[in-house]
Amino acid sequence: MTFGSTRYLGNLNSGLRSFFHPVAFSSDIQDRPVRARLMGQDWVLYRFDGEIQAFLDRCPHRSAPLSVGSVFADGIECLYHGWRFSAEGRCTYIPALGDSQAIPKNASLTCAAKVEERYGLVFLAPDTPKVPLLEIAQDKDAQYERGELPMIVAGQHAGYLADNFLDMAHFPFVHSKTFGDALSVRVAPYNVQESDVGFSAFYSHKFLNREDPGVGIGKRNLEQRRDMTYNYAVPFSMSLELSFVETGGTMVIGFFISPVEECVSQLYTLIWRNDLGFGTLSMQEAIDFELEVLREDLWLQEKYNTPGFALDPRLEAHTAADRITLAMRRSLRRYID
Repeated sequence: MTFGSTRYLGNLNSGLRSFFHPVAFSSDIQDRPVRARLMGQDWVLYRFDGEIQAFLDRCPHRSAPLSVGSVFADGIECLYHGWRFSAEGRCTYIPALGDSQAIPKNASLTCAAKVEERYGLVFLAPDTPKVPLLEIAQDKDAQYERGELPMIVAGQHAGYLADNFLDMAHFPFVHSKTFGDALSVRVAPYNVQESDVGFSAFYSHKFLNREDPGVGIGKRNLEQRRDMTYNYAVPFSMSLELSFVETGGTMVIGFFISPVEECVSQLYTLIWRNDLGFGTLSMQEAIDFELEVLREDLWLQEKYNTPGFALDPRLEAHTAADRITLAMRRSLRRYID
């Protein structure tokens, strides 16, 4: 087997520009400029005519940030000299020129290649995206309620944060205080179905369902079965569908990671549940629990000291339990290397 030249994948690798990355919650982008940081660059976003516009946060005149400017009827205005730009990024007015509008040919903004809103998030692709956004069918299902965790800034490369989300073998160790238990120590054989844009994987196992109110009244046993379906899209978008067989409930976790700076990433986590009306658990309680789980992960993840995410599998040891995270490395190498 041959491998490419990219041994470690850093957050500023130029190959990551041709993909969607989450940069904000949709509710945060209204009729005022908002700055978003992605891969070492600042972008300015604002909503115009219901659609989100995104440009590099730099006026072509004197490089002032447009995010401290204002939105007007036809676009955005720079605070420094009042230059105005249309929703297409073209300069339309320079106050200092008066009626003589000899606008320089290079007085245009740099547009993002693509912006999409999905799942209450704003995704930005600096260059033409190579793969579509990850599909989460439950978002369109009225049976499911969606909850948003606060955005979290993490001191780790996006690759390792994605690797951690997909990893099943760490549950009983890192998450011993929340949901990990001895039943999850051994990872039984499972299959991964790879595709052009990522992969899916299915795993079924026994676990201790401490969240089930039926256990306390003797309706069900504490030990139950949980079916887990992972879906992954290059580079850092993934979901985990958890189906609780005995109770009939389902929860989906959406995990979207944005590379901000080298070894600095932003995490956007969403959950969908169709079982909140069956017990005493509320959406806020579900969010609080997932936050605690995430803190357990980040406590360890932020202690790593590596030059980047080990994309070349020869850099680390692997076992059959790592089949899913090795599939992620293969998917990334197909597009990044």
